[in-house]
Amino acid sequence: MKKKLERLMYMGFGVLIAVGGYFFGTLHSDHVDAQIAPANVEYNEISCRSLTVVDEDGKPRIVLNTNPDLHGNVVIAILDVNRKPRIALSTFTDGNDGIAILDVNGKPRVVLGTDSDGEGKLYILDEKGNTVRALE
Repeated sequence: MKKKLERLMYMGFGVLIAVGGYFFGTLHSDHVDAQIAPANVEYNEISCRSLTVVDEDGKPRIVLNTNPDLHGNVVIAILDVNRKPRIALSTFTDGNDGIAILDVNGKPRVVLGTDSDGEGKLYILDEKGNTVRALE
């Protein structure tokens, strides 16, 4: 059980690393800003490695990323108005998958996911990352 707890904790920290990797990776990457299109334009498919949805002020609010710096991991992050990740949905190449709800400092406080064995887990964490409640 302790080993499974450690795996899920690593998953939560992996979410932080992946979201941080996105921000670091996009600092030097090329991007394309979407243009305003007529209302009757329909797109059946858009292919890209990263997609950022911005609000009316141009601030990133949703990020979808498969940046190579993330080592094959995929992250969808929902950001607050200060560009800090608050919710992260991730899938990792090691088989761990999850959703993390982060506090205003970007630290995971709720982690829900599966470990590499497919076992479902739910953890509520304190500000230091210690488990307050767990459902395994």
